[in-house]
Amino acid sequence: MSSKKKSIKPFRPKAQWDAQKAESIWRALRSAIKEIHKERASALSFEELYRNAYNLVLQKHGDMLYRGVSEQVKLHLRSVGETVAQSSDDNLLQTLNQAWDKHTNTMVMIHDILMYMDRTYVKQQKKDHVYNLGLKIFLSEIARHPQVKDRLLELLLHKIERERAGEVIDHSLLKNILAMLVALGVNFNAHTREVYQQDFEKHFLQATAQFYLSESQDYIVKNTCPDYLMKAEQRLKEEEERLARYLDSSTESKLISIVQKELISDKAKVLVDMENSGCIAMFKDEKLDDLKRMYSLFKGVDQRNQSVNTLKYIQGALSEYAYAKGQRLDILQ
Repeated sequence: MSSKKKSIKPFRPKAQWDAQKAESIWRALRSAIKEIHKERASALSFEELYRNAYNLVLQKHGDMLYRGVSEQVKLHLRSVGETVAQSSDDNLLQTLNQAWDKHTNTMVMIHDILMYMDRTYVKQQKKDHVYNLGLKIFLSEIARHPQVKDRLLELLLHKIERERAGEVIDHSLLKNILAMLVALGVNFNAHTREVYQQDFEKHFLQATAQFYLSESQDYIVKNTCPDYLMKAEQRLKEEEERLARYLDSSTESKLISIVQKELISDKAKVLVDMENSGCIAMFKDEKLDDLKRMYSLFKGVDQRNQSVNTLKYIQGALSEYAYAKGQRLDILQ
């Protein structure tokens, strides 16, 4: 009796598709992607589309599928980019936000069709996942379009400047746009905040430093120490609210450090020494609320930045006041 070993052969498609057959399947998928971009996906059979994409990859046509999807998404977003670029300054943020919403929705659907390609071909070839590929194309064709990128930054900074001047702005719109910049920071399937930092944050922080440098210089010469401290306290509160409303959380430490530096640490000695309203005057007049505010603001600076010591100025003024008061008591005796 023969004792030959039986082996189980791996599944193979019944017939290998030729280039013509593969091209025909891709054309059907491309047509479906166009319908998705036109927001007419309800008429499509996603099960059939998934099966077609699955078979293309199984039949070793993953490269054609990936390249074709990339080209189709780029072609679509290039057209969208031109439309966004033609928007007026009054409408640019809103138009960009709408384009972003549509893009993320459509890329979720396209990704659903191509999940098998993501799990196999993309992983093997070390390429970007389909959704992240769409993010990179959106960045290059729309967010960094030559007629969009600089205008976008200017509009964002202008909105924040107007809010600091007391105007009411659309927080929801700014939050969406800044969240978009965070999401666009994809680097080979790993997310960073590089786009947000380069295209917005570094410019925002520079503008913030300049704003508070100018404001503090003007305010300190026109107001008493207690009035200045109240203004600084209010500004810090406003920036914390700004962080909560629309800025990315990664900006928190940098922003507050800048505001503290320009409003408090760089002005600490001048504030303490202000004639008729500084620390000595507050000690004399027993302005406890103002002294408490100064101590709280100075302590906040020192806790955030270990290389700074603003409380020493208050301590120095207290020592000077106590010494002077002691001298007067000696004279009276």
